[in-house]
Amino acid sequence: MKKILDTIRLKWAEYLLELIVIVIGILGAFILNNWNDQRKEQGQQKKLLNKLRIELNADVNRFLEMDSIYTSWIEQSEKIINLLHSGSTNSISSIEDYLVGQASLYDITVNRITFDEMLNTGAVYKLHSENLSHKISEYYEYANVHAGKRNRDNQELYGYILASMKGDGINRIIRLSYQVNLEHMDWDWLLDPSSDHYKELESRTYWVNHALIGNKEVILQLRIKAEELIQKISTSVKK
Repeated sequence: MKKILDTIRLKWAEYLLELIVIVIGILGAFILNNWNDQRKEQGQQKKLLNKLRIELNADVNRFLEMDSIYTSWIEQSEKIINLLHSGSTNSISSIEDYLVGQASLYDITVNRITFDEMLNTGAVYKLHSENLSHKISEYYEYANVHAGKRNRDNQELYGYILASMKGDGINRIIRLSYQVNLEHMDWDWLLDPSSDHYKELESRTYWVNHALIGNKEVILQLRIKAEELIQKISTSVKK
């Protein structure tokens, strides 16, 4: 009887040992597959983050260029406003002066190709750093809200400028833009602050100056956020 019990115990021990080996093998395979999946996911995340960093660097470079242009236009528009207020307008007769800051009406945009890819695939929510995920979303949300508002305001200003210009004003812009028939340009109205053309130029330059300052501030904030994000991404991909 004892022999039979010993045999049964031995068989059960062998069975349990085989079972443990099988379970360990299954768990090992599961852990290995999970580790491989995590490595692939981390590799994909780093690839996306590197692409995002390239686009953010392009944003920063463009913002720096736009900031330099806006600074020049703001100074120029303020110079014209001061000349108009003082009545010293005999030097305002160039395309640069008359059309100062018109490009302030261009849209402020950011590169969204990689972010949209991360958004559509859910990758932005799977980043190992919740803070990084939040900062990425925050940057594009700021661009969407604040740059979007500036773009709408600029379009409204553009409509206002077109509506406020008389036929002669539009003709003057066309001639200055293409530098044709300039010898026949009439600038006598610059000596008459009560004239419609004078008031139109004064009003337009003031609102363009206001738009430039607003655009410059949004671009500054976007650049600061982009540079902070680039630093966070660089730290993350090194890990």
